[in-house]
Amino acid sequence: MSQDYKIKIVKPGSQEWSNEYGSFRTYSVQVEGNGEPISINRKADSPAPVVGDEIYGDLTDSKYGQKFKSVKKPFIPGASPKAGNGWESPERQDSINRAVALNNSVNLYAGTKTLPETVLLTADTFLEWLKPTEPEKEEKPVDKPEKGSQYSEEMQMHIDDMRDDNLIDDEGRH
Repeated sequence: MSQDYKIKIVKPGSQEWSNEYGSFRTYSVQVEGNGEPISINRKADSPAPVVGDEIYGDLTDSKYGQKFKSVKKPFIPGASPKAGNGWESPERQDSINRAVALNNSVNLYAGTKTLPETVLLTADTFLEWLKPTEPEKEEKPVDKPEKGSQYSEEMQMHIDDMRDDNLIDDEGRH
């Protein structure tokens, strides 16, 4: 199962190799929670792994030991990308948005004698502006199934049956 791993040891040296997809280097590393060496393949022109790097993927056994296979981290709705390979939680993003809203409100009223309650109300307004909005759903016109149309014979038979049973009208509406 794919998960996050943090590199704790990078062994010196690497092996170079190539195939039809390009030139690569194989590095030997250890990750937190696993004492065995793990092989990581990277493109030859990519930076070498360093201690502290967070990687996401699967560890698999091979005849040469454990290998790391990088996997794209799944999208988490409501989360935002963070530096590195991962996503910020919605709670963390909300905390960031609150801090940004409050900071901008304070900056707006800096040097004035504005009441703190007004600063906080303005911050709430700014926070509302930062919330994502749902895109408006566009109503698409319904295709009108007609006799002799692009539908297969079998589909046309079902459409005719639905018309006969008064489930849809001649315009294809129900």
